Amino acid sequence: MADEGQPDGYVDPSIPNPNGPDDAPIIIYGYTPTLALNVLALILYALLLLLHIYRLALTRRNKTTRAFSTLALITAVFEIVGYVFRLRSSPPPVGNPYNVINFVVQYFFIVVAPVFISGGIYTVLTCLIAMVGEEYSPVGLGRKTIIGVFVASDVVATIVQIAGAALIGVAESDGKSPDTANNILLGGLAFQVFSFLLFLVLLGLFLGKARKVITSANVAETSPIFQQGKLGGMKAFISAFVTASMLVYLRTIFRLAETCQGVGGYASSHEAFFGALEFAPVVLAVGILGVWHPGLFVERSIDEAEDRTRKRRFRLVGITSSILPKGAVDLSLPTIPYRYEKAFILINLNMQTYLPTEPAALPLVAGLATNSYFLYGNLGAWTTGVIPYVLSQGSSFEVVKGSNWFIEKGKITFFTSSVLSALLFTTSAILAPPHSKTRNLTLIAALASALVLPYTGLLMLPTNNALAEIEAAGPSALEENKEEKKRTRELVGTWKRLHLGRIILGGVGWAAGVGGLVGL
Repeated sequence: MADEGQPDGYVDPSIPNPNGPDDAPIIIYGYTPTLALNVLALILYALLLLLHIYRLALTRRNKTTRAFSTLALITAVFEIVGYVFRLRSSPPPVGNPYNVINFVVQYFFIVVAPVFISGGIYTVLTCLIAMVGEEYSPVGLGRKTIIGVFVASDVVATIVQIAGAALIGVAESDGKSPDTANNILLGGLAFQVFSFLLFLVLLGLFLGKARKVITSANVAETSPIFQQGKLGGMKAFISAFVTASMLVYLRTIFRLAETCQGVGGYASSHEAFFGALEFAPVVLAVGILGVWHPGLFVERSIDEAEDRTRKRRFRLVGITSSILPKGAVDLSLPTIPYRYEKAFILINLNMQTYLPTEPAALPLVAGLATNSYFLYGNLGAWTTGVIPYVLSQGSSFEVVKGSNWFIEKGKITFFTSSVLSALLFTTSAILAPPHSKTRNLTLIAALASALVLPYTGLLMLPTNNALAEIEAAGPSALEENKEEKKRTRELVGTWKRLHLGRIILGGVGWAAGVGGLVGL
């Protein structure tokens, strides 16, 4: 229990609190982030970003690994952004460890970044399945099922974690107990640990069934790396792939153990644990998969593997239009040559109605739903809702009070919807066909939705905090000071203009998402 008048949390006695509008009474990290670790992280992730760009250029013709390279690049970029804001939390004169915005933004990017490399790991497994044949798939799961289930699990877990972290920041800033927010964060992490454990089990089952086939010369000998004898061949790649997967899992377990101890626990209040079990595992995983890049080993494309699989077994699932209520027709032709498949399909066009299912469609529609909530909620509030009503009040204090009411009510719902939209659009882009308009447009939608968080934190929050300070001073202090009344009206006008910028970001995300859906 803290002494009366003293904040309940960590305060660095050597660094005075600036007590600015964006500063918490304590250092939410539980320690003062060191300059050395943040600089080291930025250097290493910058080098890894260059390495993965080089690998992407080297393997750009390999369609199966372009998705992995894209996800690895996003991981490196997110980590760089996260550590830039963490650097801003270093001791003065470089940063300010009491700043809430820096904490929330760095947490968002550092927590979300491993989700993308996890998606890349899921993609590699599906590429390996395509390379050796669907018959080696663990427990009979298809490639699209594997990547869809685990990407969706990561998206849900990450959304819950981000919501929990944001609520912790709000609670600490307001001097309230963060226990409820910590429990939300704990639930998201527990779910993520469980889902990644299931993936590791499936990976183990697959390697147990297909180990000899994967490492045999008739699969790997087409790789230039295999022929040159570099990097140890397929056996070394599989070892590196498993090691990277285990490192990502180690990081997830650490986050769960840290959160179990609660805010201010031993693990969360010592940066050595963060460096050894958050920073190190992720940077090593990204580095290992940069050296033993899947594009250098998984040489056959999914399309080529599917062609080879079709020659063994052709499975046509369609709906007979004349008997639609009776359901699907499943035709299995075990030895039909691939060159006759197109003719067979053409012959059946007059009696088959094909209903192709695009894995990217479901997260894209869900992303549009959450984005629409964000866009039209903000747009309605800005045009005919609470904002015009607030501005119409005669009393300056009532204007401030109404603005703060809207900010308080909307900060959690609009924050959650924008983060959810960004993650769902990103999931859709991962599942969309490579080099398609849908992938490009959904990436634009994801970027626009993701920019809402730093835009709000860096541009809108200072104005919001200034309005909150005016309300806290009371109506008498405002109404008796003409200069303060003028400043208040200017702040409210700035707040309205900045709000329009956020609506524009939501509109860009919505338009790009609709374009991606039309392109499916």
